[in-house]
Amino acid sequence: MPAVEALPGGEPRCAGCAAKVGATVLAEALAAGRSRPHPAVLLGLDAADDAAVIATAPGEATVQSVDFFPAFIDDPWLFARIAAVHAFGDLHAMGARPVAALATAVLPYLHPRLQARDLAALIAGARSAIEADGAALAGGHSGEGAMLAFGLTAIGAVDPAKLMRKAGLRPGDRLILSKPLGTGASFAAAMRQRASGPDMDAVLQGMQQSLGPAARAAAAQGAIAATDVTGFGLAGHLLEMLRASGADAAIDLAALPAYDAALAALAAGIESTAAPGNRAAAEGFVAGQAGLNSVRRDLLFDPQTAGGLLFAVSPGRAEAARAAIGGDASIIGEVEPRRGHDPQIRLR
Repeated sequence: MPAVEALPGGEPRCAGCAAKVGATVLAEALAAGRSRPHPAVLLGLDAADDAAVIATAPGEATVQSVDFFPAFIDDPWLFARIAAVHAFGDLHAMGARPVAALATAVLPYLHPRLQARDLAALIAGARSAIEADGAALAGGHSGEGAMLAFGLTAIGAVDPAKLMRKAGLRPGDRLILSKPLGTGASFAAAMRQRASGPDMDAVLQGMQQSLGPAARAAAAQGAIAATDVTGFGLAGHLLEMLRASGADAAIDLAALPAYDAALAALAAGIESTAAPGNRAAAEGFVAGQAGLNSVRRDLLFDPQTAGGLLFAVSPGRAEAARAAIGGDASIIGEVEPRRGHDPQIRLR
């Protein structure tokens, strides 16, 4: 597995979305100044949502998001396919229809023939996921660097009246997660050669699943709020929803779907290099930890690459929504009224 030796003691620094800048660093940087408002920008830096929304015509808006990270596997085709699924997750979380994507690729310093081989594989892998979502790869940019990296600017379209946002949670709503957790811990174990091949195959299969079918199924069952669970982990992204909605949440640790590779890694004390930062940013808002399963609690802070969607659905339609999403989708908890000034995630 590709890795950059950048931590004390020679521990490999994780790649994929685990290479995302931490939530605390990002918040401090964005607090340094506000962007100038523009009438066409319906949602931008001032809104903690999954993508920017730009008005283009009456009843239609463009949804755009950017994702980019270093390779976490040695197969350029598979890496780019997963990166595309990950990038389009922001569009699906907003209820948007994918239209196009622009690619950004960084190729290692190799012979030109090898660079051409790897770039062709990146393009083909990305297109396999982009076109399956009904969109097109419309262009991009490439450069050289120390290690392979890839990302997409994902572009979609939506009726602004049908946007799904992080806000809108209501007490009593059930929370549904569409994919298992644990990609960060799984690849941390794989880099240490402490993950089994079959377990990692299951992780890679899950990461290749488009979030489009889950988003459409949840919307058909009346989902009123959503986000994709990526680099900040389940706790970090759920807290974004709770802050935007003025609510708290209760989470059933036993209901969290998880990859076997991740459970084994966490039980062995192996976690992603991004997990401590996620824990530091979110753990102060998590209550009820005493005596609970520490491995499943650690899943809350695990950074996800091509992770699942987190939906809120009314209680009467939650089971139908879970069944419609299918796969490993699970009802993991519910929304509660805000009890204090800050949001709280209560574990049970």
